[in-house]
Amino acid sequence: MNYIERYVYAVKKHLPAHQKEDVGAEIKALILEQVSEEDDFQKIEKVLKDLGSPRKLAHSYRNQNRSLIGPDHFELYLDVLKIALKIVISINIFFGIVSFVGSLFVSEASLGLSIGTLFEDIIGNTISSALTTFGLVTLGFVVAIHFKWLDQNDEWMLKDLPELPKKPSKAGFSLRKTALETLGVGLGMAVLLIVLRLPWLAFDVGGSESDLTILTPANYAFYFPIFLGLLGFYLINQLIVIQQQGLSRLTLTLKILHSLSVVIVMFFMFFMEPAFLRVEDLTHLAELMGLNVSRLEEQINLILGVFLVLIAIGLGFDRYKDTKRLKKESSSHS
Repeated sequence: MNYIERYVYAVKKHLPAHQKEDVGAEIKALILEQVSEEDDFQKIEKVLKDLGSPRKLAHSYRNQNRSLIGPDHFELYLDVLKIALKIVISINIFFGIVSFVGSLFVSEASLGLSIGTLFEDIIGNTISSALTTFGLVTLGFVVAIHFKWLDQNDEWMLKDLPELPKKPSKAGFSLRKTALETLGVGLGMAVLLIVLRLPWLAFDVGGSESDLTILTPANYAFYFPIFLGLLGFYLINQLIVIQQQGLSRLTLTLKILHSLSVVIVMFFMFFMEPAFLRVEDLTHLAELMGLNVSRLEEQINLILGVFLVLIAIGLGFDRYKDTKRLKKESSSHS
């Protein structure tokens, strides 16, 4: 068993991406100065035991102030906090969905209002519960450390070291980060489609046309498949990123095309035909707000314009960072 490689790998698992390679090489060189894989098990075990557990050794290399919990217990604190937050978030989502399904049978509210209430309940309850959980777990660890309830024994066995991955990941690539980013963007675009549709669903009474819309039904029906296509385009790009384990010229090109597509589609959706708001919608809204129709239209277009510019700037900045990172990776490999 390659215990030295497994020990170094275990240490690197607890380090940030920018430290993994340098610290891993340093630790491996330190170990090989004292022992090799050809030596007997007892000698290897003694050297690795003297270095301490991989988790605590990794912590000594991290430049972070963790005085509230302390270095001996911070990693355990993070593990417990992650598990607790996952449980709390899952429970809130589950009961939110159960409540939504039940409201469809007992409530006379429209589908749009029910969906809006679903998101409001899930997001509000999740944030509140997550903050409470964070506070309770943190307070619990502070009290447990103060009264010395936690076992500080650093005993560990070489057999507990993680197995080496069959296919080592490229430096700087994180499958978890990429997967979470993909999930976040996918959910974000799904929520955007639902929110854009909500008003004319919520105000749709008895099958008649709504009095007020964010997107007219015809507009929404036209752009719905386009947004689905953009989402599919993005997911394909992310699959290529995962397959190649990092950024490449192909993925950068696809990201740039996707960013341009998003900005162009939103520009046409807001400022071209079919209209963002119908004339009768603008008139009705202007009467409610006590404004001139032309003035109201100018304000709406200004808000949408600023919104679109911010999206364009954000996407452009992301692509700029991608380009710099790709150049840095290319120069380091050459």
